[in-house]
Amino acid sequence: PGPARCTHLRHDPRDPTSLAHDDLRAVYEDAGGTVWVATYGGGLDRLDPATGRFTHFRSDPADPGSVASNLVRTVFEDSRGALWVGTHGRGADRLDRATGRFEHFRNDPNDPSSLGGNFVFCFLEDRDGGLWVATYGGGLSRLDRSTGTFTRFTAADGLASDSCYGLLEDDGGFLWASTNNGLSRLDPRRGEFRNFDVADGLQSNEFNGGSFLKTRRGELLFGGINGFNAFSPEQIVVNAEPPPVVITDLQLANRSVRPGELRRGRPTLTRPIEYTDAVSVSHRDQVITFAAFPWQMEDYK
Repeated sequence: PGPARCTHLRHDPRDPTSLAHDDLRAVYEDAGGTVWVATYGGGLDRLDPATGRFTHFRSDPADPGSVASNLVRTVFEDSRGALWVGTHGRGADRLDRATGRFEHFRNDPNDPSSLGGNFVFCFLEDRDGGLWVATYGGGLSRLDRSTGTFTRFTAADGLASDSCYGLLEDDGGFLWASTNNGLSRLDPRRGEFRNFDVADGLQSNEFNGGSFLKTRRGELLFGGINGFNAFSPEQIVVNAEPPPVVITDLQLANRSVRPGELRRGRPTLTRPIEYTDAVSVSHRDQVITFAAFPWQMEDYK
């Protein structure tokens, strides 16, 4: 075989069947092998691989059944074969492939059961068939397909930030959301969050859109502004035991007291403060400070 060759598919203003726009946000192959392209300026494109030609779905203000915006960020096909489109500022759309018409789901500030936000970064279908939408500014939303309404999960519920970039489900059924304030793990059964930040080893508290992946081995990868994090969720153990409260410094008149140091003829401390059960001070000691510093559990006896 000869060297690998690349075919370039670009917008050509002279060819109406060429790519609608050269600024792309996502390329997605559905279950039937159709390739969909989310363009940032030209709407949604469908590629015919046999001919290399594109069919365009563009926004038309005069046509309520057209795609909501030409700024498309993501495309997703659910298990029922419905194609979902996430837009920049105009919510989520569901395409009726038979008619080529789009149904719109948008945020309504006066309706708490509407989509949480209009800047849609990704979709996820969980193991129970629930459809989730990650939005920038509106947190996470879960769709009730029977009513067309959403349940929202926001920072007020414990989400690290309402600005979400990626969403993945691990093998245990937990959902992981990358945000601009760390990583959030959601137990969808309880509606409870556990958040992680740079202190837990994240590359940064800020992540990036379109940069997330679940591997065949079940590892989760999330990319951010300082590289990416890769981890196996089952290996993350949250310690529910509160750490011991340990006083590590005693100061009198803003000066640390050393064990054995004499004050008025007798020592205030006979051993380090962290191993001392009781301290006696004089009424003359008007400024008394107890300080705590980071303490390693394995050093605590």
